[in-house]
Amino acid sequence: MKVSHGALALLVSALVAAGCAKDPEVAKREFLQSGDAYAARQQHAEAVIEYRNALQQDPRFGPARLALAGSYRALGDDTNASIEFVHAADLLPDDIDVQVRAGNILLVGRRFEDALARADQALKLDPRRVDALVLRGNSLAGMSRLEDALTAIESAITTDPDRSGSYATLGAVQLVRGDRAAAEAAFMRAVEVAPSSVPARLALANFYLATQQAALTEATLKEALALDPAHPFANRALAYYYIGAGRIAEAEPHLKAAAAGSADANPRLGLAEYYVSQGRPDDARRLFAEIVQDGGPAAASARLRMATLDFSAGRTAEAARLVDEVLAADPSHTRALTARAELQAATGRLDEALATARRAVESDGRSALAHYSLGKVHLLRREPGDAITAFNAAIQFNPRLVPARVELAQIHLAAGRLEQAEQMVRSALAVAPAILDGRLTLARILLARNNTSAAAPVIEDLQRIWPSSAAVASTTGLLELRRNQRVTARAAFDRALTLDPGSLEALRHLTQLDLLDRRPGAARARLDQAMRATPGDAAVMLLASRAAGNMGDMAEAERLATASLHADPNALDAYGVLSRIYLQTNRVPAAIDQLKALAERQPTSVPVHTTLGILLQMQNRITEARAVFEHVVEIDNRAAVAANNLAWIHAEHGGDLDAALRLAQRAKARLPDQPEVNDTLGWVFYKKGLSAQAVAALIEATNGDPGNAGYQYHLGRAYAAVGDEARARAALTRALEIDSTSSAAEAARKILIGLGQ
Repeated sequence: MKVSHGALALLVSALVAAGCAKDPEVAKREFLQSGDAYAARQQHAEAVIEYRNALQQDPRFGPARLALAGSYRALGDDTNASIEFVHAADLLPDDIDVQVRAGNILLVGRRFEDALARADQALKLDPRRVDALVLRGNSLAGMSRLEDALTAIESAITTDPDRSGSYATLGAVQLVRGDRAAAEAAFMRAVEVAPSSVPARLALANFYLATQQAALTEATLKEALALDPAHPFANRALAYYYIGAGRIAEAEPHLKAAAAGSADANPRLGLAEYYVSQGRPDDARRLFAEIVQDGGPAAASARLRMATLDFSAGRTAEAARLVDEVLAADPSHTRALTARAELQAATGRLDEALATARRAVESDGRSALAHYSLGKVHLLRREPGDAITAFNAAIQFNPRLVPARVELAQIHLAAGRLEQAEQMVRSALAVAPAILDGRLTLARILLARNNTSAAAPVIEDLQRIWPSSAAVASTTGLLELRRNQRVTARAAFDRALTLDPGSLEALRHLTQLDLLDRRPGAARARLDQAMRATPGDAAVMLLASRAAGNMGDMAEAERLATASLHADPNALDAYGVLSRIYLQTNRVPAAIDQLKALAERQPTSVPVHTTLGILLQMQNRITEARAVFEHVVEIDNRAAVAANNLAWIHAEHGGDLDAALRLAQRAKARLPDQPEVNDTLGWVFYKKGLSAQAVAALIEATNGDPGNAGYQYHLGRAYAAVGDEARARAALTRALEIDSTSSAAEAARKILIGLGQ
């Protein structure tokens, strides 16, 4: 075979290069030595590069993984440090120190079974290793195996009775077991064994806090600071105690001391967040900017918090730029994705927000924050069922995520599920007793239960702590209305609207009070001002429509209800308002003709076609109504009102019950708490012979609107179908009490006769 001179030269060069290439075994150790030299000079960024070079030669080179973890930790990159420590433990199974360290990292991440495996590996190497016994105890406690946890911790104490941390761990387990006396004795013993230990006193203070012993909590935290006035954790603990106790101003010096006493950026982030909470955005921004300038892992968090401040100040473009900078460096950054979703949602781009929030969950399925953000987007999209699923996932991954519990409580409150709402909000307040939204929600639940005597002290406390909160002022107005004190209620709602001109609740109650006090001019002027301030707000326009109707201005009421529907095509209440206007003005046939003409000009308008279908249905023109609703769900398969009414038509007029069920379930997914939607779903279940499911849905309908005779009649039929005669009689009797002349009344009487009444 003939070879050219050029090809020969290339071949020789390749052979020479191959001969000069280092043995990977030699190369990885040289890179490790180079990294160690950089680390010894505190040049950890350079050390990281060298350690990574070593791992490129051999990804299973345990010493390089361990050294890389150490340099990441020195740089403040705890996330990557933790990942590498766990990898190192996999590769160095006989290194007991690495096993214990990796186990504690897994413990913090709530991966209790994995942490237990590390503890057991360490104890296999040394059965008397005290920190491994403690790790084992903590892991078992996390898995709720409390008796086994006690055995492990008691073994640690027996092995080394002078180790303070073992007693603190014992105290924590005893507290979880419910033995407060034994827990306190263990925490006190930890202090006795190490009287100069700040962590021991912090553990004791935490016990006092958990058992609601405020004076002892504060005193013990001050004792810890007396031992070390600059201790960052002790300062932060006392600061957060003051915040939780409502003594906000006393927290600042300790947050400053924590920030000054730590090289870690987290205490500075905490101080900046304090400034945000106190309405000092300039001070917060200064700290965030310093953290960004310093670089490091906390810089991304600081950028995102600066973006939040910019958005709050109306600088949307600047906020988006900061979020984009974080995502440019890390496209899967979970917190940045949630921030982008929040920005998109706040600017009305809900479809984009949903897609982004889902990407955040995909990037880190264990992120409670990502699930929480997804839940918030679902709420804005009026998808409370999906929101509940997302918030529950958030709590699963972080049981102490209080905002998710509060959101769930508010969803249950809005749906009238008061017992579930109260249980959820009290669980939130058990974790964070001082949270404003939690206390407000509890007050509103108590008012919904008509328990004003219990609500009053809660609201008075809120007034004292948050005197400038519009939500607190509005809740005060609700309390005064319950007491039938219209003058003080008006004053409270006026204050709420002054503090927050966008408060729909305050606007609604002030409008009602104006109409009751025969002040229509004041009501109209206030509503006009609100519509100018929030153009295109569907809820405000619907409120103004109702007010106009009450004042006899039906033309204005119709105009505003129509505008409200165009702003929010799934607002079931708006369709009801508009339909009542047509009925009151005896214009249903004329309105149908007008809407048909308009529908020809706007063939894809969901509000126009849905309103037309409702009016046709009211006129019993069922075939035409069915065709219109079918067209609407083809235009938009998320059109819940049309889906609900089409399901009803199928069920009541010999249609396809399988199609009816699909449509009713689709409507339920979008409007899960609407009594009308639950009634439709329940009636479809009944028609399909699924009586148990029918009962469940119809109970929701009657709970939402207990005064509706039709819902009670349907529930009675469903109870009769499942053989529950007592409840069937009760529901049918209630239906007749509400309306004895309805079309269903005669059928109800016949069923009652058959049941023996």
